[in-house]
Amino acid sequence: MKRRYVDTRHGQLHITEAGEGPAVLLMHWVPLSGRMYAHELPVFATAGYRAIAVDLMGFGRSDRREGPVWSVAQHADVLEDVLRALEVHRVTVLGGHYSTPIAVELAQAERAARCGVRALVIDGGPMMPPEALQALLQKARLGTGPGLKDDGSHRTWLWDQAVHTFGLFAPTDFKLDEAHLAQVYGFIADFIDSGLRGDMSALQPYDFGARLAAVEVPTLVLTAQTEPLRASFEPMVAARGSCSTHVFSGDHPINVPTRRGEFADAVVRFMSDLAS
Repeated sequence: MKRRYVDTRHGQLHITEAGEGPAVLLMHWVPLSGRMYAHELPVFATAGYRAIAVDLMGFGRSDRREGPVWSVAQHADVLEDVLRALEVHRVTVLGGHYSTPIAVELAQAERAARCGVRALVIDGGPMMPPEALQALLQKARLGTGPGLKDDGSHRTWLWDQAVHTFGLFAPTDFKLDEAHLAQVYGFIADFIDSGLRGDMSALQPYDFGARLAAVEVPTLVLTAQTEPLRASFEPMVAARGSCSTHVFSGDHPINVPTRRGEFADAVVRFMSDLAS
């Protein structure tokens, strides 16, 4: 795997890539980074694809800033610059959770033409009733850390937050054992890199449903049976109209160490079908 930085109009962005061939651009969940695809990149590469996992602005090793976060359109601007710098002319864009609107923005007709976007994959999204989405965000407990506490709870807050998050997003699989330990440490590292920010405000002014309905490229909509954003699956399919779908059994495989590669396999099948 190769790692590098790319200068863009809104700051410097970090990427990890593997393989050669048609490109697939992978955008992570929050507060994670491109690290979440580390075990999927080799699967894409083996299947004959150039997989590019980005650390979105504000996360991982990419630039972050104080004050307002980057908007959906600004994130898309950054990724346009990245694709141009990497000389990518045809690409499948994939977004999950927080990054789903960014992927949808890249797939808008004018941007898609500039970037050579051939297909869209969306994996969870904000198409839930506002009260349900707000309840999920509160349940996730992402914030800016507890600050110093007289009872000393700040000493374990990061660890407790990581364990809580994986328990929320892999409710039937997650248990604190050797297989899952690397995930917990990876979450802690990514959350620290983000400045302990789980800010979702960039999504608020974005008309996700209308923008998704305007997408014209072939689209795959993913979810999993226990996915906390499972309720957004049917509304996204309805908004997109004609599209491909896939529902993973049980927990989302991206969160299950014993199911590594299953996520990439589903995306590769979709891309291979388009090429045939």
